[in-house]
Amino acid sequence: MIALHGTGGSKNNLASLCRKLAERGFVAVAIDERYHGERRSSVHRNADYNDTIVRAWQTGEEHRLYYDTVWEVMRLIDYLQTRDEIDSARIGLIGISKGGIETYLAAAVDPRIRVAVPCIGVQSFRWALEHNDWQGRIKTIQPAFEAIARESGISQPDVDHQQRRGSELSAAGYGEVYCRRPDGV
Repeated sequence: MIALHGTGGSKNNLASLCRKLAERGFVAVAIDERYHGERRSSVHRNADYNDTIVRAWQTGEEHRLYYDTVWEVMRLIDYLQTRDEIDSARIGLIGISKGGIETYLAAAVDPRIRVAVPCIGVQSFRWALEHNDWQGRIKTIQPAFEAIARESGISQPDVDHQQRRGSELSAAGYGEVYCRRPDGV
């Protein structure tokens, strides 16, 4: 079982979950995702992650962070399949929050993932805009959100700003990817 953490987390946050899975006979592994845990360069908790979101918005050249983790999960599965103690037909993935988004994205494109447990609350971003309930969606990336708003010349982001920029700041556009895989699952 592969475990993925949420924004600002690290593999260490998943140690208890991995231990519980191991006690039940699973091989469990957690990774530090890009810009998190041991893979962050800043001493400030989410600075690297927020800086990357701003760069992606500014240049369009930075990889989308969710897709980076999906790629890393696929490479981890490549490695796990070389291990004798791993049953390649029974690989699972569980993710919390951001890791939950990455879980359903990875499961959508990699047929080797036989079970996916995305632990994330999902709502329509359109609904959030229509009901002025979008603020919670940006709380974990507040510094990036504020920097993007400033660069857009907006001192007080509101629902109109979100309607113009919302697709760039949310996972709303990732839903199209979640469809039948080539293996029909």
